[in-house]
Amino acid sequence: MDRMFRTEAANAQFNMNNQFNFKNGWSGELSGFCNSKRCGGPVYDKTFWTSIRRYSKSLLKNKATIKLNVRDIFYTQVIYGAIEYQT
Repeated sequence: MDRMFRTEAANAQFNMNNQFNFKNGWSGELSGFCNSKRCGGPVYDKTFWTSIRRYSKSLLKNKATIKLNVRDIFYTQVIYGAIEYQT
């Protein structure tokens, strides 16, 4: 039996980025994104999202900076999907 692939689907992606400045040379950033479920020919992905945190500290009268980046600390950027193909 021949099956036709569904190649039409709506998809949405949301992004956010927030930057913060604190006292004594400290700064931070909170960002993230979310992808809705999507279809790309025979490939179907479920919704996934992630968050990113960045911290930085200026040192030596702003001549140096130390940074820490933390991504996906809740382990939410796991992509699940399926591939359908004709046999």
